[in-house]
Amino acid sequence: MWEQYTEGDDQLILYSANCPVLSGNPEWNLEKINAALEEYCRDYAKISDIDRVSAKEDYDNLGDRFESYEKSTDYTCYVKDGILSLKYDSYESTGGADDLWVTTALCFDLKTGERIDLAAFLGKDADYAKQYAASAFSLLIKTAPDNYFDNAEAALPELIDGYCFYLNETGLVLFLNSCTIAPDAFGQQTVTVAYANLPT
Repeated sequence: MWEQYTEGDDQLILYSANCPVLSGNPEWNLEKINAALEEYCRDYAKISDIDRVSAKEDYDNLGDRFESYEKSTDYTCYVKDGILSLKYDSYESTGGADDLWVTTALCFDLKTGERIDLAAFLGKDADYAKQYAASAFSLLIKTAPDNYFDNAEAALPELIDGYCFYLNETGLVLFLNSCTIAPDAFGQQTVTVAYANLPT
């Protein structure tokens, strides 16, 4: 789906979103998962409405210097061992020099339809999962400390939540979005753990 908001002949914001509707194995609780995905897309659309207001304000204030906003989101899907992993990549441009890319990950137990966190995926408790992710990023920072903010390692416990992961064909991917532990120039930070190397 996409929408274009204009003021006269001028484009204020171009908004597009690719939202999945799942179908398949009747043993999977896809109705519950689809409801959660629909809610995510509705929330994204609400943010677009807020951006439309901001774009109109910039248009009124900047005149000929105004540059159109753009927002889009798309997803990749992966299934492994009864877990559905959806990775949403969202792009936002508000007319300035710096564009913004943000990843959001949603993982579900296909049988129950419940969203799962990292602890549930690992089969461990929440403290273990948080420490597991923090240790992985701490090792990443040590490989090239000059690429990271001075306080990046100390900030990890506050930055990591239970949902900073997705699955792909390579393994478990832990991620922190741009500008969390490193400047925007270094982009999103990820650590991939092969399935064979996951804790037991």
